Amino acid sequence: MKNVKVKGVTRNIRYRLIYFEGECFLVDSESGCISYFFPFLDWFIPKKMMKLSKENEKKLVVLYNDYQKKPAFLTIYAAIAIAISSFLNRIDVYFDNNLTIKANGVVLCVFIILAITFRIQMSIRAKKMVTSIMSLEAMGEQKIRIIPSSIAYMFKCFGGYLLTVLVCWATTAMFLNNGNWLMLICWLIFFLMILFLNVFSILGEDYKVQFIKSK
Repeated sequence: MKNVKVKGVTRNIRYRLIYFEGECFLVDSESGCISYFFPFLDWFIPKKMMKLSKENEKKLVVLYNDYQKKPAFLTIYAAIAIAISSFLNRIDVYFDNNLTIKANGVVLCVFIILAITFRIQMSIRAKKMVTSIMSLEAMGEQKIRIIPSSIAYMFKCFGGYLLTVLVCWATTAMFLNNGNWLMLICWLIFFLMILFLNVFSILGEDYKVQFIKSK
């Protein structure tokens, strides 16, 4: 395992820049749709990468935010969950839809499809942003695994993920049984959080990489 610096690309949720031994590499941080639901598989599934020229490196404006120094995800999600539940307890009676559980299930499935479609489109948009600047034909000539150097950061990410899943599961059950539109809105917010959490699995400063294969 070798230590590297990882930087984000401005306004791009998919690609990362890795700095190693004075050179810069572009890495596709996504591992397919499965990483939308299990974001931390990104730490174990090999990633495609390609070496960047100095010219292309300058074209991809680097985002220097160090997410390891941000407040813990767990604290943020807990505060959001408490605030939402406190607010909804007072007004949820006005948003009952009087539908059956089966009808609510159909509505939920429609929103699941729409949310996943939106997430996929965001990923495609991120790829088009990069391909408008450079060719990605060399992407995949080498593959690497990227693992955070900080165990604390890994636990923060995993804790935030578990809390988000629990809230999403709870709001799903509440919507199906009670048919309340506010529960559907809350579910949609937390479901979208799950779909986008893989953005944070490889976004920070210090990581360790393992080179898998070279052509």
